[in-house]
Amino acid sequence: MMSTLTKYVGDLIQRPQPSPLTVDEASSAIENERRRLIVDVVSRIDDRITIRKLSEIVASAELEKPAGQLTSKERKRVYVALYQTHLPKLDDVDVIDYDQDRGVVEEGDAFGHALRILESVRAECDSNGGGGQ
Repeated sequence: MMSTLTKYVGDLIQRPQPSPLTVDEASSAIENERRRLIVDVVSRIDDRITIRKLSEIVASAELEKPAGQLTSKERKRVYVALYQTHLPKLDDVDVIDYDQDRGVVEEGDAFGHALRILESVRAECDSNGGGGQ
């Protein structure tokens, strides 16, 4: 796994502009499965998404059942975790822009960088038979 990551980091170092994320920030942003799901969902939308819709999609993916079959308790559990923990953490490192007052999420300035790192790690794990999220 290190060879692809080392090459990727080396490529980043060769670029004239500074990386928008430190290694610790990038690791923290994608170490949690829910945060990886948030990055995946945000990467597939055109503009912004409400926290309510995002939490529904994340709950559906985690529980492997259609959104229409989620209970109110299941939705609320994920909503609260996103609202209190995961969205603020991603917002702190500018992976997303989280407007808590309006209840919306969109890509932050470091989003593309975090997504490329996540895709690189997944590709390396897949090529080594690791699979997973």
